[in-house]
Amino acid sequence: MIMKNKGKELFAILKKDVHMGNSYGFNQLDSLKTYLEKSNFPNDTDTLNEYTVVKAIQDVHFFKSEFIKMP
Repeated sequence: MIMKNKGKELFAILKKDVHMGNSYGFNQLDSLKTYLEKSNFPNDTDTLNEYTVVKAIQDVHFFKSEFIKMP
């Protein structure tokens, strides 16, 4: 985990049950806002309501690289 994400959890961002990507955050809303900000989408209520956020599951939403050492 990168130090700037210390204390944050990895969440999967879904739109209409399609996995759009992952984002770190202290909670689901924080990770969604971070994802939308990096994607240059508005953070208004209508946009936020289009997405579902769940905890990211290894080998489903992300794969752990054998070349990167994780603590």
